Amino acid sequence: MNHILFPYIKDGRTKLVGETLHHFESLHERILLGKRLYALLFGDQLFRKQIEDWANKNPHTGSRNFITGLKDCCQHCSLQH
Repeated sequence: MNHILFPYIKDGRTKLVGETLHHFESLHERILLGKRLYALLFGDQLFRKQIEDWANKNPHTGSRNFITGLKDCCQHCSLQH
């Protein structure tokens, strides 16, 4: 199982939105995932701006370890599908 998550800032709090892929080995499932992620990112300009704002405020480190600013969110967020 793989989770692709996009952190964003709303009402001063970091939240998460994303998708889950259960069968990564399936090319068809990966293509469908890409289409869902595209719709998520480009379907709403304001939402994309919130994601971009978070990304601009949190430099990429290349690490898969804990992402700064998500500690509180991870305990309380709801993954939107």
